[in-house]
Amino acid sequence: NQNVTTNFVDFHKIFIDYSNDSWPHLITTPKFPKLSTLQISNTSSSSPIILVEDFFKKTEKLRVLSLNDPDLSITCLGETLKYLSLNLGQKLDPDSLSCIQALKKLEILDLSYTLFEYLSDDIFQGLERLQLLDLSNSLIKSLPSSVSCLQNLEHFLLEDCDELSLLPSSVLLMPKLQLLNLKSCTKLSNVTPSFRHVSKSLIELDISNCISLENFKEVSSSVGDTLPCLEVLHCSNVELGKLFSLKGCPNLNTLTLGGNENVEVLDISGTQLNKFCIEESLPDMKRMDIVGTKCLLRAVDWKLIKWLPEVVNWNEFGEENRSVWSRQEFGVYIAVSSDIVFKTLESTSQLWEEHFYQFHVCLFPSNERGKEKRMIEPRGRTHYKDIYMRTKSPSFPYYDRFLECAGGGKRFPKYISNVLSHTQFLSLYVDRSIKRLSDLQVEKMAELKECWIEKCYSMETVFDLKPSDLAKPEPILGCLEKLRISIVMKATNMCIIPGSLKRGSFGCLKHMHLEYCPRLLNVFTSGLCMENLEVVEIKFCARLQEVFSGKGYNVEGSFSKLHTLCFIELPVLTSIIEDVVYMPSLTKIKVKGCPKLRMLPLRCTTSNRASSSKHPVPLNVTSVVVSGEPDWWGRLQWADKNVKEQISFKSWPMLKFPRQA
Repeated sequence: NQNVTTNFVDFHKIFIDYSNDSWPHLITTPKFPKLSTLQISNTSSSSPIILVEDFFKKTEKLRVLSLNDPDLSITCLGETLKYLSLNLGQKLDPDSLSCIQALKKLEILDLSYTLFEYLSDDIFQGLERLQLLDLSNSLIKSLPSSVSCLQNLEHFLLEDCDELSLLPSSVLLMPKLQLLNLKSCTKLSNVTPSFRHVSKSLIELDISNCISLENFKEVSSSVGDTLPCLEVLHCSNVELGKLFSLKGCPNLNTLTLGGNENVEVLDISGTQLNKFCIEESLPDMKRMDIVGTKCLLRAVDWKLIKWLPEVVNWNEFGEENRSVWSRQEFGVYIAVSSDIVFKTLESTSQLWEEHFYQFHVCLFPSNERGKEKRMIEPRGRTHYKDIYMRTKSPSFPYYDRFLECAGGGKRFPKYISNVLSHTQFLSLYVDRSIKRLSDLQVEKMAELKECWIEKCYSMETVFDLKPSDLAKPEPILGCLEKLRISIVMKATNMCIIPGSLKRGSFGCLKHMHLEYCPRLLNVFTSGLCMENLEVVEIKFCARLQEVFSGKGYNVEGSFSKLHTLCFIELPVLTSIIEDVVYMPSLTKIKVKGCPKLRMLPLRCTTSNRASSSKHPVPLNVTSVVVSGEPDWWGRLQWADKNVKEQISFKSWPMLKFPRQA
């Protein structure tokens, strides 16, 4: 209060305005035995602050001093100071700051917003303890040579020193320098000798808007080699090379990068960044590598991302753990341990059509990763070639949108459903969380063309359709062409259909392969039109009784393209299909270890050409080749013996051990 006379003797901290009525009492106080902090400002008085020479002799414990007066003139300061802030004006004679040299204990010096253009060359001599120097928003044109004396300096702030044109080599060589702020030093053209010689201790660097800076470009391709301890980097509107690599900066957690039109490749592998450093002001960027970066998992907000480069390589696990199916130059490659990263990536996002037109997404929960390895089919000639499924393995040129889930734990990956809605090829491997694939919203699988399910130990049914699914106007899985299921131990049904499916559901299915599903009872529970089905191959399903159960398969065009049936080691299989259907393209049937299968789906259908014959000839039956065991062939039952007479039978060869054994 300006009307109160104050005794300052017992004060620890004093914040006072020069125009305050208490000012005379402050000056006349005989001693300040406890005073550690003093802040004096002059906001209204026209006369400058006047501190008598013996004032600081009365402040033996003063550590912090802040003076704010455009007209201040100082001739002496307390030698006990550790923090000094002088907000001075253009009338200040820089040579009058020579008293600073006596502050041997000074650790922080703030000369920001001062209007002097130079400092005396010896001003920093003797300030060996100085840790922070702030010259921001000053008119300084060059730094004094005595800056080399600041061997303990940790923070050097030169923001908005738009007259500064050169940074001396002594600054970059400071052994303990941690923060260097050169933001908006628009005339700064070179840092000598170069950024390659900057102190390895540097943690934060801000060169944003240094539009004239030229020699940072020479280290932009290997920032990690030059600045391995860097945690914060701001380099918007700075000339960079085509490759901007931060690989080798394991502690980097903050990066701003905008207005750099020439950057084509950005590598932030191995950093601690928790958000995508993608801005629309990087129009030439074609590739971004994010390898071994784990902090992005829960932080990515896809709603805020409007743009992606042509190639994105995001691999949480590192290049050495890259999926065997991936290729180097792919649109978007993402390999992560948690589906939470896709929480905000909605199926209606524009990113799908504009940037995710090619993607390979791998979900590998880290706690399960590496416990089991995928068994790759042997190449070339094998001794047990009939045991392996001999369909051509899918490759990326045929599937632009690939979702791979392997090693799933107990948590259900609900957030991958939006990715699945745009997936063409789905691979589930070693999963323990998914009981029904349809729980991932079967209506979102409209683009799915191929599906591999292997070692899904909790899966009970692959597609368990509900009446609500049947009521929807779109067909179910209308694009699915290939289905491969193996080692699914708990599954009892592949597809449960509570009614009639719309025409087109499973309508594109061409190849169906089931192997080692010991509890499987049937494949389909209700009729549907399989107009494009070509191959059915089922092996080692000990409880399978029927393949196509129920009625409703006798639809025009159904099974018209089916040419191969293969059933191996199905000991209780009694029926392939009960409905009366016509399979005009059927040419190959292979049966082994199916003692209860007594009838094949071959019907006597008369051709127009043979309708007048005494014995009608089954259409195309003469081209059918049946491979099986002689005993089984002899026990088969035939609705028309003429069919049996027209079929070629080949005895299944005895299994031989390889010579190496």
